[in-house]
Amino acid sequence: ALRSKQWYQRRVRGVSYPGPAIRVNKVTAQYAATALNVAADRGCRSCDLFTVFEERVAGGGQPFSDGLHLNEEGEGLVYKAVAEFVEQRMDGKLPIPDWKDL
Repeated sequence: ALRSKQWYQRRVRGVSYPGPAIRVNKVTAQYAATALNVAADRGCRSCDLFTVFEERVAGGGQPFSDGLHLNEEGEGLVYKAVAEFVEQRMDGKLPIPDWKDL
């Protein structure tokens, strides 16, 4: 028998979740924004993957296999975003010397 959406939101894989469902995009957006704000307040650089995924989904992409877990497209998004983030901050320089220079 199919389960109701409400049941699924409150009880998944034998684990009960009291109160309203918290696994919704609105809450995830708040969490992501808070994480970015904390990083900024501490003077840390951060990579905004939430926006990367939001833009891909809005453009018709499907980077998740089940709404939560990444598929190959999602893994590619993470790789590209993190690689660009690192490259922009490293200015083409490695933080450790090349083994030939040792």
